[in-house]
Amino acid sequence: MKKSTTNIHVLIGDNSLVPGVRLMRYLRENGFTAYCRRNDANLIAEEAVALSVDVLVIYSYSFCGNIFDFITKVRTNAPYIRIIVVTTKPDEFFTLSLASYGVYLTLSHPVQLSDIKKFIVKNVVPAKYTPRFQRTVLSYLVRIKFPIQLKGAGYIAAAVEHGVKNPSIISNITTDLYEIIAEQFNVTTGIVERSIRHSIDIAMERKLFNEFASSINPGFSKCSYSFSNAEFIIAVADKFCMEYGISQKSLLKKGDYNSL
Repeated sequence: MKKSTTNIHVLIGDNSLVPGVRLMRYLRENGFTAYCRRNDANLIAEEAVALSVDVLVIYSYSFCGNIFDFITKVRTNAPYIRIIVVTTKPDEFFTLSLASYGVYLTLSHPVQLSDIKKFIVKNVVPAKYTPRFQRTVLSYLVRIKFPIQLKGAGYIAAAVEHGVKNPSIISNITTDLYEIIAEQFNVTTGIVERSIRHSIDIAMERKLFNEFASSINPGFSKCSYSFSNAEFIIAVADKFCMEYGISQKSLLKKGDYNSL
């Protein structure tokens, strides 16, 4: 279920008359709740959380500093938002680099304001569908450089939450777990399964599992085959529990996950 435009909160990382204020005014005229701020990583990260932002629009050509460090800071504080970057350097390497850091969409300048609005409406994911526990899991996925701009990342975060709280559900991944996630995101179980599969495959193609070797499971860097959805979810859930000093057993008995 998509939000109406009046419920979509957009933060623009540029407060100059053009393009920042211009885009903000345009979005407000079309019913959005829009704000613009200067390109300051700490400020935007704080504002993104405080304002319950759904989408962050960054103009890379007016940005001062390392945009990748900036995105990492924003993602750490607000991993659930969609980041759109407008750039004058639309080469494939730059675009893929941005994507690997969690940028959802890269647009080439000049771009029509109506096109930015179209992509926001089409792709925004309601923040209410990302509970606190799942946002913590997404933050962890950001740290291990998993491509969280893909829809499957959100489904993986949900799967990890349910897997940690109820480990037995992983054995019924198709009949139980996918149905729970599908209900949360208002999609079909087929979409959940394919999206998770696609996210894992993308990670495999980018050889990210070599980096996962020290983060999740040493076997990931030694195996050439693609892991099943259940295998990957279990591996992430296990490492996630280790990172936060909790265990599935203690979770089930004491509800330690409520502190996340």
